[in-house]
Amino acid sequence: KALERLLNKPVDSIITLLRGKGGDDGAMHAMGDMLDIRVAGSGRAASQNTHNKHRFAQAISHVAPSPYAKLIRHSDQTEDTARTIWSEFIAPFFVKPIHGSGSHGVSKIETFEDIHAALTDAQQQQKDVLVQEYMPGLELSVTVYSGKHGNPLSLPPTIITPKAASFYNYHEKQRENGAHFHGVEESDSSLAQQAEAIAQDVYESLGCEGIATVDMIANNGSIDVLELNTIPSFHASSPIHHQLQQARMHPEKLIKIAY
Repeated sequence: KALERLLNKPVDSIITLLRGKGGDDGAMHAMGDMLDIRVAGSGRAASQNTHNKHRFAQAISHVAPSPYAKLIRHSDQTEDTARTIWSEFIAPFFVKPIHGSGSHGVSKIETFEDIHAALTDAQQQQKDVLVQEYMPGLELSVTVYSGKHGNPLSLPPTIITPKAASFYNYHEKQRENGAHFHGVEESDSSLAQQAEAIAQDVYESLGCEGIATVDMIANNGSIDVLELNTIPSFHASSPIHHQLQQARMHPEKLIKIAY
């Protein structure tokens, strides 16, 4: 019905806030390309590359480091897969669906029973997963957006510290005040500059447009990139809300500049 409305009442452009299937996976942009309708934000290729965590890590490998990871397809899993992973990775580590947003379905693996349960669940749901090493350090979020002349700009980085969980998981992201948000101290301005530069490089290398958030881990002077979201969450408990406050920028102004 939505497609029928578009065909009957043509529009100049579309903006989507939907994350996941049909949203930031490139499907909406593919439809826009087919109907010759502009879809605001990152295009189909960038959306597809960032929506798939395995493909994303490969696409940015020449620009920025990311934690060591291994792709496990649900069709390839056997009884020995859990043992192989357990011998290859040092606990704790993560099992993540290659598709998904907001850390939904991410498991932190502490024991062999955890990895066995996570892989069994993935096989039953027919989901491919990414097994990824755990990297200690500061979790950072940087919002990058297109300037008036197409150049990438960024909001001040946010340091994220979960209040109750051992990592910034799905429930912490959805819960009001689920994490402490901090700005980078002036005494460590080099960290902020490095994080912003890496986020902008990743954004440009993937051909992103509009607004995107880049999540990273900083430890001992190095920064590893975790993921990029082409459709950020704008609710009051999200890092971007904190960054807008730091920059003293109204959300409406950001949207007008970026889109």
